[in-house]
Amino acid sequence: MEISIYSLLEGATRATGLVAVIDVFRAFTSAAVALANGASNIVMVEEALALRDAGIGQICMGEVGGKAPAGFDFGNSPFEISGLDFGGKRIVQRTSAGT
Repeated sequence: MEISIYSLLEGATRATGLVAVIDVFRAFTSAAVALANGASNIVMVEEALALRDAGIGQICMGEVGGKAPAGFDFGNSPFEISGLDFGGKRIVQRTSAGT
C-alpha cells in the first residue's frame, strides 16, 4: 500500500487510485462544536446565504479563504463558537474547500 498526503485543490488533482479526501480541521470541527452546543442540524452547501435568506436555516457559518464572508454570522472557527448556545437552530455552513 502506498500512502500519499496532498493538500487542497492542487493535491486533489494529483491524487490517483483509491482516494480519501478529508476536510476536517476547521469546518468539520466547527460543525461538531455547533452540534455539541445545541444546533438541531447542519446543512452543508455552497450557497449558504441564499438558503439562510430563504428560511432554510437560522445561522450562516462558513469561510472563503479562511475568513467569514460578508453577511455570514460566523466563520469556520471552533473557538469563535465554542461558548455559544445554538438552542435547536439549524445552521447553514459553507467551506472554501468545497463542502
